[in-house]
Amino acid sequence: MKTFHSTVARGIAAAALAIGLAGEARGIVVFDRIRIENSRQQLTFMRGKRRNADALGGMGLQSVRDLTSGARFDTIYSPLFQVELRGLDPTAAPTVRVPEGALNFTLLPIEQTALDVDPLVPNSARLTWTDVPVPNSTQLLQVVVEVYLRSTDGKAVWNIWSWLTGDGPYAIHIVRFPYFGLNGIGADGGEDDDFLIPFTSGQVVRNPIAVGNSFPERVPDEDSASDAYFTYPGSVMSQFMAYYDATAGFYMQAEDTSGRVKNLYFDKAHPVINPNATRLMTYFTHFNTAPAPTNGESTAQIHGEMTYFSLGDVLGYTVSTDVFTGDWFDAASLYRQWVQSSGAPWVSRGPLATRTDLPFRIKDTAYALRWQLPDVPDAIDPAAEADKMQHALAFYDSFRQLWNPGNIADFVPLSLISHAQTDSAGRVIDIGDGDDYAEPLRPGVAEFLYFVQHPPPLGLPVRAVALNRDTSGIRADSPNAADVLLNGAMRKPDLTPASGGAGLLRTCLGSSWLVNRRTQIVQDTIIHSYFGGSPGFTMAALTGTGNFGFNCYAPMQDDPAVVDRARHMHDVGGGNYLRNGWLQLAANMDAMAATLHIPFIILGMEHTPETFINEYILVGRSLCEPFDDTQSGVGRTLAGAVPVPLFKVLYHDYNLWPANPPMTSDIVAEYVDETHPLADNLLARFRMAQLGMQGRLLKYRLSQDDDATYDGSPETLPPEVQDEHAYFAAIATLRVFADQYLVFGQALRDPVVVPTTPDDSTPIRFLRLGAETIVDEPRIVASAWQDLVGNDVGLVFTNFTPRVSQCSFTFRPSDYSLAPGVVYKLQFAELDGSWTDVSGVVFDGSQGSVTLGPITVAAMDDFVAPPWSVYRIVPM
Repeated sequence: MKTFHSTVARGIAAAALAIGLAGEARGIVVFDRIRIENSRQQLTFMRGKRRNADALGGMGLQSVRDLTSGARFDTIYSPLFQVELRGLDPTAAPTVRVPEGALNFTLLPIEQTALDVDPLVPNSARLTWTDVPVPNSTQLLQVVVEVYLRSTDGKAVWNIWSWLTGDGPYAIHIVRFPYFGLNGIGADGGEDDDFLIPFTSGQVVRNPIAVGNSFPERVPDEDSASDAYFTYPGSVMSQFMAYYDATAGFYMQAEDTSGRVKNLYFDKAHPVINPNATRLMTYFTHFNTAPAPTNGESTAQIHGEMTYFSLGDVLGYTVSTDVFTGDWFDAASLYRQWVQSSGAPWVSRGPLATRTDLPFRIKDTAYALRWQLPDVPDAIDPAAEADKMQHALAFYDSFRQLWNPGNIADFVPLSLISHAQTDSAGRVIDIGDGDDYAEPLRPGVAEFLYFVQHPPPLGLPVRAVALNRDTSGIRADSPNAADVLLNGAMRKPDLTPASGGAGLLRTCLGSSWLVNRRTQIVQDTIIHSYFGGSPGFTMAALTGTGNFGFNCYAPMQDDPAVVDRARHMHDVGGGNYLRNGWLQLAANMDAMAATLHIPFIILGMEHTPETFINEYILVGRSLCEPFDDTQSGVGRTLAGAVPVPLFKVLYHDYNLWPANPPMTSDIVAEYVDETHPLADNLLARFRMAQLGMQGRLLKYRLSQDDDATYDGSPETLPPEVQDEHAYFAAIATLRVFADQYLVFGQALRDPVVVPTTPDDSTPIRFLRLGAETIVDEPRIVASAWQDLVGNDVGLVFTNFTPRVSQCSFTFRPSDYSLAPGVVYKLQFAELDGSWTDVSGVVFDGSQGSVTLGPITVAAMDDFVAPPWSVYRIVPM
């Protein structure tokens, strides 16, 4: 682990190779420059001295130039790295950062820096900082950065080595790298710039240099869910970022297929040597790690191992950057290309259309229901509860009979049962109580689950029924808390237990004890659900902040009375034990299902970490533009941001992607008053249209408790609420009708909808953090897909309003990989599944842009035709 990269070691003492003449750059007298370039990009590195300061110098990336467009990203203030050092005793050795400050151009005596090239690495630059003083210590920090342009794809590849010399209290805890300070793109100072970050399923911040980030990267006490807001895998579902406008873009990604914990972050900042300027800082945060103790290594020995850090050697991956032209969709497509070519294990089982390890009927499920049992610990009447569910299923199926009568076998939902358990005191176990030991199901639940899955003649079945387990942690006042503290609780860097919030101890899936324990909890609940010889639960929905990639330092605790190290055989600090723990949990569940003779068990997860695509159905936030107060998690959105369906572009064809429409009770609470009646509110339908066009599996919550007035079984609700459930059923019917697109297809860029007349738009009222906005939206929402089997392009439209509407639509043939010189036509999907040519609509794939239409989409409320239309583009 301590051996240094050989090519770097051979070159540390080499003289700097100066390319370019000395010059001045914004307060810096430049001594040396190195430029590396290919046909696409040019990176300029410089070493210099601060003007009017005899001793102090700096070194870094001066600029990145897009050689195609001529755009230049000025990075003169980029520190390139920031090393965070911590001691075992935070009182005696408080945390320090080198360099200190957000955009501090690293300043040292110029003699302690070197800029040269590695003769063994073509088209490269190497930057060396020697003997950087560590505050509060006699230790010295050494840093080497190497960048080269990869010949295979032209990307810039970044690596860093850092180590401490001398005796002292500090170890390397975090390395932020590469750390950029970027100027606004173009001459407008950044007003039309966007920044993409894969935060809560994808957000784009407009004018990020002006807006910045409304959340800190870390919280000081590392003791809340917000501590991991920007952590991958977790709230950050993928590992790339992009900064762009219409003319140029800068793309950054970690090339990590092992799923190690890392942070992705950005904010605005003022450079230390030019505080009047504002720059966009963005970086990856890498957590140093040491192997788990195998020979009884002490805390001090492990701490000593962490005085060395290497991105490639220790963590096993590097970071790449590139220039591009486009927007968030293009950046996501670049990342998808890397995933598919990298051998990333999370796509190793292939897309849904060809996967054989999942029951086929699960893959193309029409819709899902969350059935909320009464929130009291009393026994339920299983026959009466099952009868209520049958009425709900029949309500939705009535619309399938109108518009898709031949697909009764396909129109079968998944179901999630909530509030199904009671503890030993008779109290209902609620979401947020943590993953404590399973208790017996309340009386009547097992029979209810059996009746749901074994309906009477002419009744309607469900495909699978899920139990809902919270993975946030365990209650600190639980009788089992002592066992968890010893065997499965996460530990912070100071080795104190981490809190999951709300009186919970955060648990660690790097603990084999916890993985086995959680398996047992689910198994016990499934066993409790047996009735009539079969289990009621064949699916587990695992929710909570246990999905987040926190770091755990439990193996550093060498007191066996405090932590059983044998249970925490995972890397110390950063690592991929969260990913490995979830994968092991899935393997345990599969083995458990085989033991119990369950034909299958399906696992669902609350968030969308890409590393779990093979084993889990991923949910993520159901955020759509514009944000509004009814959306779960809207408080976890960045200022100035709009949500983008990042998962749809990256992985729609690899994973089911459920979504929750707004609950009517939430809409009533936020939007309905004397001047805004419920009958006028189209927000729920609009959200369903947006989510349906993202290809998401819609899940409605039907409540049997206090929310039943507006979110009970649909046949019991007021007519204006039944309309929303009818539209929900229409989207579910569409999902079955066009499954080659909305289930198994690859997402393409959505066509731009242009309303035919002003009446083909409708005002939608939004509240964001209490502030009201009214937005005119087209009544028709559209999406585009590639059928990966038939290979044609599908265009899907839906009308969420109570009146028939028309629109035309525009797209670029190149976005749909339509061949130049080939003439294409448009076909309409009839309800019997046949295709009819749309008269007079032909175009050439060579055209830069195509506008087709107008087309007409029926209104939901007319019931004369479905409120959706499906087209495809095929060669003449």
